[in-house]
Amino acid sequence: MTDPINRGHGLLATSRYLPRLRLDRAAIFAQHQWMAPGLKALARGMRAMASWDEDSVTMAVEAGWFSSRWLMIKLVLVFGLSALHGVQSGVLRRMARSANRSPPAHLLYAAPAILVAIAAIAILAVVKPF
Repeated sequence: MTDPINRGHGLLATSRYLPRLRLDRAAIFAQHQWMAPGLKALARGMRAMASWDEDSVTMAVEAGWFSSRWLMIKLVLVFGLSALHGVQSGVLRRMARSANRSPPAHLLYAAPAILVAIAAIAILAVVKPF
């Protein structure tokens, strides 16, 4: 008989990071009341506000996301696409300046590689398989 509590799927863990600084929503409304007076009903409570050194990478590190294998694979694919973009732009610049207008053989596979990488990034971001 299987254990009904531990089935090996579903939400296994969660992590979050909220910036420490808070901004009063009434102060936000005071600055925007000329544009949208209807926001006064929403001007209750506080809002988390990132400090000057809290960007998305910092918050991902604080939340423990960089221990996830899916994110590391996704980042490798993103950096690979960035490198491929740099190579392609350099080749196109050289081709525009020279009389030889034929692309190198390794760029023939660039379009399928880009499509596969984009699909893999999308799947990793949505499914988060591991």
